[in-house]
Amino acid sequence: MQEYLTDMEIKKINSFIKDEKMFDAVKKVLLASLYQDGTIRKGEKLKVRNEAFNRISEAYRAGQDISNENLGQGLRGLFEGVNALEQGFAYLKLLKKEDGSIESPLNDAI
Repeated sequence: MQEYLTDMEIKKINSFIKDEKMFDAVKKVLLASLYQDGTIRKGEKLKVRNEAFNRISEAYRAGQDISNENLGQGLRGLFEGVNALEQGFAYLKLLKKEDGSIESPLNDAI
């Protein structure tokens, strides 16, 4: 990932990662629509919901039938999307540096 980022971008990511509350809040916002079960509460971390159960129960409530194949295809697609986001957050943490400052090439006063 570092080959795609400038030193300043890495510094900003480090600032973001060091603030664990901010990191968890951003992660919650980005993953909530995929993970949440309608019961997100303030101050709690996301809990993975049972997407298979939700998909089939929603179909049954609507009077529809859902095949095992369609359920599996949907779950696989959902997993791949969630996994890609989770990997992105993991990459961010790999860029974390304990110390070291990088000076901005930009003049903040302008």
